[in-house]
Amino acid sequence: MVPVWSDQVLQAIAQGVLPETTGLVQLTDLALCGGFSSITVFSNGANRDAALKLAAFMLTKEMQEAIITQIGGFPAVSWDHISEDLRKKYADVIPSTIPTFPGGDWEKAINDGWYRSVAPGISRT
Repeated sequence: MVPVWSDQVLQAIAQGVLPETTGLVQLTDLALCGGFSSITVFSNGANRDAALKLAAFMLTKEMQEAIITQIGGFPAVSWDHISEDLRKKYADVIPSTIPTFPGGDWEKAINDGWYRSVAPGISRT
């Protein structure tokens, strides 16, 4: 067993470097360096409407599933919004919790704003 980022192991399986039978697990007891990817739409940006359309497009089922299948990442939405086939395929790595390093007040504010303004229908848990 080796600790690797999801994109690395899923790419290795897809390329035949690792066998299809490779087992996957999600670490849930320690935080990994880094953090979640995020995009920001400025409320006073010159292309705010286009940026909001891009953000909405990136959150579609099609794009979130492409993040999983094409680049081996984790979706930015709840796995409940991902197809049942993909949920079954990755059942062993769907986290119930994800530990994170303390990010300070700014990170909480960013996440609060995201759930409030971008994804009000998605549960934080």
